[in-house]
Amino acid sequence: MARHVVYAHQNQEFHALGFTPLESSVLRAYISAARKLSPCVPKELEEYIASAYSGIRQDEAKSNTPHSYTTVRTLLSILRISAALARLRFSDTVAQSDVDEALRLMQMSKFSLYSEDRQRSGLDAISDIYSILRDEAARTNKMDVSYAHALNWISRKGYSEAQLKECLEEYAALNVWQIHPNTFDIRFIDA
Repeated sequence: MARHVVYAHQNQEFHALGFTPLESSVLRAYISAARKLSPCVPKELEEYIASAYSGIRQDEAKSNTPHSYTTVRTLLSILRISAALARLRFSDTVAQSDVDEALRLMQMSKFSLYSEDRQRSGLDAISDIYSILRDEAARTNKMDVSYAHALNWISRKGYSEAQLKECLEEYAALNVWQIHPNTFDIRFIDA
């Protein structure tokens, strides 16, 4: 996208896009229809959202930062972003995937604040992912962690699935955990 914008600006002409862009009238109609929806958060997601918010606050409390960046306004923002994502799907109900994406977006917006802490701590990505998984397993008091949960936790911190897989392989080789061969679920080995 950036290349297209730079090319169009420098050459006063548009690059071939490889697709037909939507007409602005279609976009306006889509946005207008989506705005009419008021998605609600189902009861079954309330505990999930509260737990995620609590986890963010606990992570910040453990960190060496002198102040907290996660407030009740952050929770409100997560709810509003989740509702906006549900509107984009023309849904009357917020889904867990909407909440997960809202949490990821909030985390990415704060990532620059945390990246200095990570660099100062000296943790590489693989070690940091391990720490995230270990801390979350300890917080939930479980020895087994599903791959989906692990991916969700590390995504919120700005890491990729490829980095997660690399971490799983490295720490499995060290006998820290066992990985299910089909599901990639994690079982911590009690030492």
